[in-house]
Amino acid sequence: MTWKVVAIAFISRTLRAMFLLGFLTRPFMQHVAIRVFWAFPSVLLSHPIQPPLMNFLMTF
Repeated sequence: MTWKVVAIAFISRTLRAMFLLGFLTRPFMQHVAIRVFWAFPSVLLSHPIQPPLMNFLMTF
């Protein structure tokens, strides 16, 4: 349960940075960031996390 919170917090921070970068550069990048923001959490919550991804997330 705790690792899910950590993963979601890390992903939210990363996506916020992506969103701001896209917003400052091009509307297309903003659109991509929004689509990733909506698609990724549902994938994260509906599928089991693979061990390599777990290790990657835990390094941050």
